[in-house]
Amino acid sequence: MTMSRSASVLHASANGDRGEILRALQERLARALDAPKTAAHALPPLAKRLLEVGEQIEAYEGAGGSGSVVSSADDETWDGRA
Repeated sequence: MTMSRSASVLHASANGDRGEILRALQERLARALDAPKTAAHALPPLAKRLLEVGEQIEAYEGAGGSGSVVSSADDETWDGRA
């Protein structure tokens, strides 16, 4: 299921996978950071969380969208002579 960029976190949570939830959360955080009414004291924690969510998205997508951090690369052949 491909989520539109404007889907809410609630919608993604109810209908999406982890990647969709993370992308919706990332967009929501970015909108909060850009909103003129966001209090100045709220900006640092929002920015920190936005960066953390970005890292989680990279890890998730790097795992092929499976959420696993285990590599799917083939094992090398063992050479016992070394």
